[in-house]
Amino acid sequence: MPIINNYDVKLENVLEALRERNASKILVQSPLGLRSVALKVGEILREEGFEVVFSSSNCWGGCDVAYTEANNANVDYILHLGHSRFLKRDKFPTAYIECRYANPAPVKSLIDKVVDAITGLKRVGVGASVQWLDFIPEVAELLKSRGVEPVTAEPDLFSVYNAQVLGCDVSALKKIEDYVDGFLVLGSVFHGLGVAVSTRKTVVAADPHSQQVKNLEQHREKILRQRFMQITAFKQSEKVGVLVSVKPGQMRLGIAKRLNKALNESGKKSFIVTADEITVSTIMENSFDGFVNTACPRLSLEDQATFGKPVLLPVEALVSVGYVDWVDVVEGGYLMYPWGWSSREIGEKIWRKLVQIPL
Repeated sequence: MPIINNYDVKLENVLEALRERNASKILVQSPLGLRSVALKVGEILREEGFEVVFSSSNCWGGCDVAYTEANNANVDYILHLGHSRFLKRDKFPTAYIECRYANPAPVKSLIDKVVDAITGLKRVGVGASVQWLDFIPEVAELLKSRGVEPVTAEPDLFSVYNAQVLGCDVSALKKIEDYVDGFLVLGSVFHGLGVAVSTRKTVVAADPHSQQVKNLEQHREKILRQRFMQITAFKQSEKVGVLVSVKPGQMRLGIAKRLNKALNESGKKSFIVTADEITVSTIMENSFDGFVNTACPRLSLEDQATFGKPVLLPVEALVSVGYVDWVDVVEGGYLMYPWGWSSREIGEKIWRKLVQIPL
């Protein structure tokens, strides 16, 4: 198994699977941060006798697999780098190489900063992005040695590993919220913020790459203020578009239909709008006053400042038309519902208020 740029790139089983399928032409797909790793993987594949095509399109996660590109490029197999499986079934033969980090040193060097940041917390829920998952046991032992009890759990949405956190799935941590005093997320601030907007408890993000450890309370409060401002602006919108992504793991047409119906019945002129990439031009060049985003929830949280028009999350849209109370959303950590975590109770609390919209 080669180590490329400090990433463990497990190719042995993949090569075996490719040969078993008599695959000859491979599409290598990767996020921007792993393009140099992808190039090395492509070189290895060519040395092994395979023809290689690289996808240069954006790749936002395991939800964004290049099925259409693979079909159009007439390849036999997709090699998807940097993410765990997101979809239960692939529409095209696909292998996932997670590219977990191989060197524990950047993680161990953060422990003193982590302990300082979680001072006063006796029991801490621990999660990580997939690149750092292998070091969760070591982190847990180091925390125990400093008098902190670590707690982990299995996810129940799109993540596939114990303690795994995705930008849109914090279920592994949300489900233990009542049993811990706060959370530690090993990975980027991006991953930590997904947890922070889903709880009122302390969330600390520890980034081994940057060696930064941050308490995300101020980040969370800033985002919540900004979101309420967008809800207020959306209330003035007459014509609205309910955005539906056609990416394989982001398409939420059922949710979009419910929202579209609710908005129209609340007096808006609402239409469903489909797109692959939801960009500034998608927002600005359409003649709608505001939008509701049923694609990746992080678009609304991360990119709102660039859009120029309100791009609400589903639950925010329901707040805007009076079906759900904003205080309940904040206190319950429902902002990323229905993506961030799974709960039948929450689903009923939110959707059953929409009596016109069948569950």
